Amino acid sequence: MEAKKVEETRALACHARDLLRYQLVAAAHRPLCIDEQRELRIALQQLLPCLSIIRSYEQEYTYLSTYELAISAVGQVLGSLAAAETTVNAEDRQLVKAKHDAEHHRKEDNPKASATLSTPAAPLEAAAAFVPASCARQAAATASSVTWKNTYGCDDAILALRQATTLPLQHPSLFTGPRQPWRRLLLYGPPGTGKTRLAAATAAEYGAMLLSVSAADLLSKWVGESEKQVRQAFMQAAASAPRCVLFFDEVDALCSARGGHGESELARRLKTELLLHLQMDLPAVTVLAATNLPWELDAAFLRRFDRFIHVSLPSDAVKRRLLGSELRGVAHTITDDALDRIVAQTDRFSVVDVRRLLSHAVMAPVTEWLRLTQATVDDRSSDSRESAEAGNTEVLGAGVRSVTSGTESTPHMHCRLPGNHANDVPFVEYRHFESALQVITATTSAEEIARYATWRCRSAGV
Repeated sequence: MEAKKVEETRALACHARDLLRYQLVAAAHRPLCIDEQRELRIALQQLLPCLSIIRSYEQEYTYLSTYELAISAVGQVLGSLAAAETTVNAEDRQLVKAKHDAEHHRKEDNPKASATLSTPAAPLEAAAAFVPASCARQAAATASSVTWKNTYGCDDAILALRQATTLPLQHPSLFTGPRQPWRRLLLYGPPGTGKTRLAAATAAEYGAMLLSVSAADLLSKWVGESEKQVRQAFMQAAASAPRCVLFFDEVDALCSARGGHGESELARRLKTELLLHLQMDLPAVTVLAATNLPWELDAAFLRRFDRFIHVSLPSDAVKRRLLGSELRGVAHTITDDALDRIVAQTDRFSVVDVRRLLSHAVMAPVTEWLRLTQATVDDRSSDSRESAEAGNTEVLGAGVRSVTSGTESTPHMHCRLPGNHANDVPFVEYRHFESALQVITATTSAEEIARYATWRCRSAGV
């Protein structure tokens, strides 16, 4: 038996000598017991293993594009492909059922039925939306709607991020010799300026997978487990094809200055492991880190980054554009002059502060409408009770009968109020923003802004 296995392995190696430069051969007595979650990284330039897997679908699904599907299968494992096959079978059964129903009812003139049967979609490509690559299952998914266009107040930061990510893809001839794209970038600035949103938008614009890591994901009470989580995060990022953005949120919780009073052995080992992996050269991985306290970071950690990007507070023009854009979705009486007066009162407001102010102001008419509605319902209920008491005491002839009906005593929850649409909610007015400004204040103080400016000058950041 062993000799037969050796001969078969030798024959396969001779046959595949011209196809692959390296081969990985493994033998198993129980192949069905192999763990499907065991991942094998397939590089993008070695598509033949992916092609051999995808060709198994060609017998039943002849309309699939084998080469394109092989490219999309990079990063998948057997379990992911099995889940995709299940989705394909479900789509195929739905297509057969639609065809059978169309033939049975003879609805050739139905455009919906003809469209369903004329152009069969690639179900395996559709399944990729529901079955992501296995290396991304523990990653934070990037919303497709998050782009640089709807990220307010970050123009300088977006310019630096574009120079580090999308520009090398669009113009690779610019980055030759010592001019190489930045791979490790630190986003710093006051809270609420959109650093996390910038990371998600960068991954979406870059066409990369976003792996978001926080301190809670890495810290563990078990010895050696935190360092293992750091290694696994970088291995996951390297295995994510074709590109990956590895994002460390609130990195000051991980890499504060070493040697401080009360620093534990676990924290020192975690920082050392993270510093070692930040030195690794991973061309397909862009490391982003965000912090509100850059002056708390360790000096060795700062030296690992190629670029410091300051995400500052939005300007008055950005805040005005944000308020004007959001107010288009509600009925209001805010003029341009009133909008300028509102913006003038939002000194040191971050993007999150402006959104909180807007949310509080647009909800004020709803609160007024609800109070007025409840007062109207209470008045009608009181009148109904008084009418019922008067009707029950009215004597006609020899008996006593009620003159009120059941429907009249029932309170009406929908009343007509002065407003602008079917629900009659009042318009958003300038006074609502004035009231909101009494409650919503800036979360960043003038001293903190000065401290960011000082650190920016010392670090020679953006």
